[in-house]
Amino acid sequence: MRGCPDCRAMNRFVAGTASRSECREIVRHLLAGCPPCATRLRSVFQPPVETGAYDDALARLIDAVPAQAGCF
Repeated sequence: MRGCPDCRAMNRFVAGTASRSECREIVRHLLAGCPPCATRLRSVFQPPVETGAYDDALARLIDAVPAQAGCF
């Protein structure tokens, strides 16, 4: 592979439908350190989370931990 993989190849890679050789080439490309491709994949696998999205869940967890656990 020369240069960055095209969008179709990256979509196949993300969907798990890329061929074994195509996956190897994309992984090799990413391991070589391509910031634009790493950013593209990061946005797919780690979509932005709204501020406060986990506040309720974390508050319930904190309330569930006994005070004697010494964590809080």
